[in-house]
Amino acid sequence: MKVTSVRFDYIHPPRKGLCARATIVFDNCFAVHNIGVLNGRKGLCVTYPNTGAVEEETGSKRYVDVAHPISNSFSKTISDKVLKEYDSIVSKMSN
Repeated sequence: MKVTSVRFDYIHPPRKGLCARATIVFDNCFAVHNIGVLNGRKGLCVTYPNTGAVEEETGSKRYVDVAHPISNSFSKTISDKVLKEYDSIVSKMSN
């Protein structure tokens, strides 16, 4: 499975917190929306769409990924592609 396109719905130069929101398409036939680019303590990272769920026993809210890669290698493939596209767009914005 290959990432065939990355499209950004929102993009901002690197800052703390959310820097971008993207849609990725796999093999020109499957899309995943709400991929985030966050700037955290360790630099830029990619996050996956999630939803809040309230735990019945404790009443606390936790977030559960709706879609995410299973293997570390595929996660790295997605992150590399999204961050490369993000860097490319941000560098054009600053020129």
